[in-house]
Amino acid sequence: KSNTSVKSNFNIVLENTNFHVEGYIGEKLKRDDILCAVLYENFASIIFNRTTNKWYGVKYPYFILFIAMAIALPATIYYLRSIGNNLFPEPKTTTIVLDIFFLFFALLNFFSYRASNVAKLFIKKHLNKQP
Repeated sequence: KSNTSVKSNFNIVLENTNFHVEGYIGEKLKRDDILCAVLYENFASIIFNRTTNKWYGVKYPYFILFIAMAIALPATIYYLRSIGNNLFPEPKTTTIVLDIFFLFFALLNFFSYRASNVAKLFIKKHLNKQP
């Protein structure tokens, strides 16, 4: 027997709305949980479980790590070349290609992180209005 849990996609059905939830967002939901969700074209982008006070689907700012790696790479290659290590035969090309890679993923993560934060602020704003 295996104790690994399998995450799957599912639909949440409410009185007037049906929407799809990806498996990585909707884990650990129970029958009596009170949910708040931000929907985009019948897909939940972020869910707040009011019963447990947990957020699902919130993105994290990994773009900071990608930018730091893009900055550290040229410094690392320069240091290696200065001590006589020729690990990278074409340091300029390696730096350009890897920095483009890092910055591309930083940009993707920044936009998803920003959208996630906007959705989270939207839910918080509407929860504060409710009695």
